[in-house]
Amino acid sequence: AGAVPTLLTHEALDLLCSPSSHPQGLPGPELAPLERFLGCVYMRRQLQRFIQSEECPQLSQMTTTEPGVVYFKVETLQCRVGLNTQHLQSLHIKITTAPEHKDSWSPEEIQVLEKFFEMRVSAPPFKPNALCCFGRMLSVQFNLLKDFVQIMKLELVPGLVQQQGLKWTVQWCLRIPPSAPPIVPAGQAAVLLCRSKILLFLQITRVGYMDPPTLVLPLVYDTSTNLTQLAEKREPGPAAGLTAANAQLKRFVEMAAIHNECSLFPAVRDLLANLVLPTEPPQVVSSPVGPSPVVMGGQAQAPGNMMHSPMMGGPQAGPGYGPVPVAMSMQHPMMGGPQ
Repeated sequence: AGAVPTLLTHEALDLLCSPSSHPQGLPGPELAPLERFLGCVYMRRQLQRFIQSEECPQLSQMTTTEPGVVYFKVETLQCRVGLNTQHLQSLHIKITTAPEHKDSWSPEEIQVLEKFFEMRVSAPPFKPNALCCFGRMLSVQFNLLKDFVQIMKLELVPGLVQQQGLKWTVQWCLRIPPSAPPIVPAGQAAVLLCRSKILLFLQITRVGYMDPPTLVLPLVYDTSTNLTQLAEKREPGPAAGLTAANAQLKRFVEMAAIHNECSLFPAVRDLLANLVLPTEPPQVVSSPVGPSPVVMGGQAQAPGNMMHSPMMGGPQAGPGYGPVPVAMSMQHPMMGGPQ
């Protein structure tokens, strides 16, 4: 169809090239309809390339006769990605559970995944590495993906923060932000998989401040030990926020009793509920995993500047856990397309 010429009036061409809001009211900057269309086509082609390469190893392409649509599957889900057929200005994903796992996912969880793709992954500025990051999210094991969805839900439904009494909001980093600790070059996909370890980046923002502090947390989840830790800060220097977050995570490991569930979301939720920066006035909060209130804030939250890295071999991670295995290389080649 693209080879068939179409006559356009000057007015129609001007309309295609003039910035406007999205026809469905999706959030984002005003862009020309032609720019949105080309961005969506570009992202769809990049997704196909990721599936065929080793960037997202667990994504398996499914055959289809439907033109302009990408079908793929992961362990428990089947996904269809295509442009909106009405206006061709947004890319959407339709997710169904695999027949043998039909009771594994609730409709709400599926809706969260679809909404997250629509609002964060395929939206402007149309960065392929955001798409690669989402593909890697889908590639993780079932119970960890469930925790990913719970974090997405906290981001997509801001009212849950107040409802659950959390001190911080959370947002997924789909690409490594410049403000992140220098573990991986900025711009790359912000979920990295290596053997039993998964590196991911979350941005948390304090609630209730005119100029709220924001932290980018590089978290490492180890599937072999079910342990969630903060990755190493490689450069010495003051980093009070990360130091406080590291101390809170260690306290969670020591006090929590998690056996039959993934530790990632409980650890993240504990951070959002109880993390207090050293610059905040001291206050008393009740730890959800401890028997008594814990006084937080002030200098009590500031251990040494250097943090042990769960990405490296080293001392015991906590009660009941063995030594953290050998180092993993986080140097991945830069992805194609704009960063």
